[in-house]
Amino acid sequence: MKKLLPHNPFLRGGTRIILLLSLVPFLLGLGGGNGSTEDGATLPLPQKNFSVTLMDNTGLVTGTSRMTWEGKNYLKGQYGEATITIPFEKIQVVKFLPEDGANPTLIQAQVQLTSGKTYPLSIDRTTKVYAETDFGQLEIFVQDLQQMEFQ
Repeated sequence: MKKLLPHNPFLRGGTRIILLLSLVPFLLGLGGGNGSTEDGATLPLPQKNFSVTLMDNTGLVTGTSRMTWEGKNYLKGQYGEATITIPFEKIQVVKFLPEDGANPTLIQAQVQLTSGKTYPLSIDRTTKVYAETDFGQLEIFVQDLQQMEFQ
């Protein structure tokens, strides 16, 4: 009977087993991701603490810590035709404006910086904010917020 694989002394007996066993840690590590679970139990929280008071569209005010914007520590939006990012350190207040129906995918916001300057931004309404609270973890779409006040 003909051999399908050419003779290779490297792949003899015990060497094959060692080769296969050395691959096990790599194979087991696949799909680990960032440690979050499918049910969202682990949220993307930063090492640096950003304390922010959130007000949702019902008027409910919640104090938060370790807030992120889609897992990042900066706000991202459209300023005219440009896409800009503003680090949390520079933000004092973000006010989300009432919907005008002009664009179903964007929400308008006024971002007031610690310098006192205010900039109008258009933000993807399905962007999520994540944070920790006294009662647990919080996850909310920006379309469901009225205001974010940074401490």
